[in-house]
Amino acid sequence: MTNHKPQLISSAPIQRDTIILQCLAALLIANSHLEGLYPHSWMAADGLIGNSLFFFLSGYGLVRSEQKNHRPFINYYQRRILRIYPSLWLVIILFQLGLGETWRSWTTENYVKHFIYPTEYGYIRQIMFFYIPFFFLARWQRPRLLMGLCLGLMVPYLVRYVMVLPPGGIIHLKLGLTDSWLWDIFYFQLLLVGGFCGFHPGWRLINRDIAAVWLLAVALVTYVGFKFAMVVNGAFIPGTSLPLGDFFIVLNMLTILIVLLMFQVTTSSLVASWVGSIAPLKWFVILAGGVTLEIYLCHEFIAYNAVMNKIPFPANIVIWLAVTLVVSWVIGKLARHFQRLFAKP
Repeated sequence: MTNHKPQLISSAPIQRDTIILQCLAALLIANSHLEGLYPHSWMAADGLIGNSLFFFLSGYGLVRSEQKNHRPFINYYQRRILRIYPSLWLVIILFQLGLGETWRSWTTENYVKHFIYPTEYGYIRQIMFFYIPFFFLARWQRPRLLMGLCLGLMVPYLVRYVMVLPPGGIIHLKLGLTDSWLWDIFYFQLLLVGGFCGFHPGWRLINRDIAAVWLLAVALVTYVGFKFAMVVNGAFIPGTSLPLGDFFIVLNMLTILIVLLMFQVTTSSLVASWVGSIAPLKWFVILAGGVTLEIYLCHEFIAYNAVMNKIPFPANIVIWLAVTLVVSWVIGKLARHFQRLFAKP
């Protein structure tokens, strides 16, 4: 997640603004946790792309920030803590200590896990560790090193992938239940890819943005069809007894392509001018894109409660989104205030 004042992007490639991509990332992750609000659980998608965008954006933003201000590691890591933890603490205080009941049985260990580490949020668990090696990798100012390491990590990824495949195969894929080490490797790869793009902000996968739009559409259709077959239908490779779910590595590779294409498309003047021409959409993107972390932290608390359970679909989704944006904005404002207080010498 990046931490800069949101604005609609400039048409100049070197000034790429990721506000639209930030908005998409937050909404995709939040949507993936709304199974209980939809008439069909498969409509709650797509957390894989959303999470991948978060890590990509983190790598991109960290490199861009480092190029502007060279900080020692302690200051760098302190800024990362101040970016994440005030919002985390406010969400826990509001929804778990204030409105929840489970805290009554918490032990000291539970308080440490919720407020400090590892927390119940996968992104925070991973990114707070990833920040450490990434600082030194980015400081070397060698983007090819980032891509070389990204490709090199395919070796341990493939070894682990083969090791954890169950003997009977994966009939109905549930990505959240697959091996956590695979996701640690994969998301760190996305962080590295984001860092590479941070060193080359004008880089494009395809020269023409309109061609990137069409390729993105094809990649998304392929991704959705492939994932639907793996998750919902439990399909097998034609003529074999191999479940399609065993090949979720294909989803990961498709995701990297989709993330790069989304980065190019959403930061292009083509899309920026279209978003900017529709005032409600423009302000929605600015609002949601500016509180991505807060949406990520609080959206499930708002989605699942006695009041929301009584609201029929699709009104429940509309109300959930409106309340989530308002609450996230308030938490974000309070968090920025605390960040300024803590950052003072």
